Amino acid sequence: MTKYKKLKLKDGSTIEEHRYIMEQHLGRKLSRNECVHHIDGNGLNNDINNLQLMSNSDHVKHHWKNGDYKPTKITDDGRKRISEKLRGENSSSAILKESEVIEIKKLLRQGMKSVDIAKIYNVSRKTIGGIKQNRHWKHITI
Repeated sequence: MTKYKKLKLKDGSTIEEHRYIMEQHLGRKLSRNECVHHIDGNGLNNDINNLQLMSNSDHVKHHWKNGDYKPTKITDDGRKRISEKLRGENSSSAILKESEVIEIKKLLRQGMKSVDIAKIYNVSRKTIGGIKQNRHWKHITI
């Protein structure tokens, strides 16, 4: 897993430095489905000329195309199968980060209503329900 520099903000929260730099460059907050790609593959090189804004889906596709993810295996019938299922943040359909899911699971344990959590994280109640019922993000345990 690539390591990234983090910045501590005045409110005590943290943000990955490359996301902060891109937000400053664009003059706006990044949405949850936007990803900042390091062109040279070095997650510590946060020069704006080394950063490229992509959708999460395009970012995953880029890394699959370049062979950065787990290789496929050929089954007995000649079909390609993914050796390891992408899950969590590596899934092209992910709209939450693992750190957010951990916080969501903590809020659920504390008894907060799914509808309120959904508003905080700008996701549907169905998304929170999937986490609550352990249908999604079940590899994240707290």
